[in-house]
Amino acid sequence: MRILIISDRIPYPVISGDRIRVFNLLKRIAPHHEVSMAVLLSAEGDEEGAQFVRENYCENVITARHNPMSKLRHVPGFIRYAAMGRPLEVKFYDSPDLHTQIRGLLSREHFDIVQIEHAHMAFYVHDIPKDAQTKKILVFHNVASVQTDRMKDIEGGPVDRFRGWLNSQMMPRWETRIANRFDRSVSMSDEDRQLLLEANPKLDVDVVPNGVDTSQYTPLSNTRKGTPSVMFIGNMSYSPNEDAALYFAEEILPLIWEHSPEVEFWIVGRDVSDRVKAIANERIHVTGRVDAIEPYYERAWLSVVPLRAGGGTRLKILEAMALGRPVVSTTVGAEGLAVEDGADILLADTPETFSQQVLRLLSDESLYKAVMKQGRKLVEEKYDWDPIAEKQLEVYEALGTEAPA
Repeated sequence: MRILIISDRIPYPVISGDRIRVFNLLKRIAPHHEVSMAVLLSAEGDEEGAQFVRENYCENVITARHNPMSKLRHVPGFIRYAAMGRPLEVKFYDSPDLHTQIRGLLSREHFDIVQIEHAHMAFYVHDIPKDAQTKKILVFHNVASVQTDRMKDIEGGPVDRFRGWLNSQMMPRWETRIANRFDRSVSMSDEDRQLLLEANPKLDVDVVPNGVDTSQYTPLSNTRKGTPSVMFIGNMSYSPNEDAALYFAEEILPLIWEHSPEVEFWIVGRDVSDRVKAIANERIHVTGRVDAIEPYYERAWLSVVPLRAGGGTRLKILEAMALGRPVVSTTVGAEGLAVEDGADILLADTPETFSQQVLRLLSDESLYKAVMKQGRKLVEEKYDWDPIAEKQLEVYEALGTEAPA
């Protein structure tokens, strides 16, 4: 089959959750199908990433340089989008150049499947000719209506909070309405699938979860050595990650220090905000972007995921488990994963219980090893990318056997 994937970013370099997913599935799908991509470029190094993907996995990659304007300059567009019933955040991904290139490509070439990553990119479906014999897939990396509802409570200033509230009101209607234009939807978990079906029972939703490369990420040998330290990893330009880092540092870590003042906290991830930089000290380390995460997992005794907002499923949890690092997470942080509290992960939703769970792992070596062992077993059995890619290939095969609409 000939497949066109439309995405808001190039999946290489592999430096964030959605890039990790798209890249790992792409390299496993490419040997079986002719894949092309249409993507927005907005970050440094994206051009080189596009060239890498083009040379190694794709028949063609079309790109549009996208430089998001300031929020203030977006105001006229926001008003127009609101009048059209579109969530305001969608405006940030609307590129006239990418629209033109997609239309041109689809006028010249036939694709059996067009797959669009993220609901906020779903409006590019309008660029597919109505008479095209093309199947359409919408991939929900998260259920944005849930994500925006949670994020509205952690936004900074009043303007951001109002925008977050407005998006939380508009996104549920947008998601379910735009998804009707697709032949299939793909969710990351059974929970997300159920949310989509509750909102729109007519949707055809497949579950293709996130994963980890268990052959690449193998258990690290250096455990519980050196200064006790915990690590949180994530792109700090994503507000739930910024909130999680600050929440742990300001509300949970002081409770840990009351019992174990030697514990260090490592915040690993790119696009660090001034708010996160400001909390760095001799016991709180802020790295910014790193070339490889393994050395930081090697140093860390365990991984923490103190998320209070967001959606989808957490690749950071799967990576930590694969590398042999026990995880303490909030319920929101582990949402969508088939985890068992007390077996392969420890869950906690208040600063007091979260700090207690961290202290348990730091002090109880037998518990530490048991959670580490069960976490690795979980990712090997349920979250390896190879069988997950087979599920994606099955979605394509099923669409290929369906009669044209």
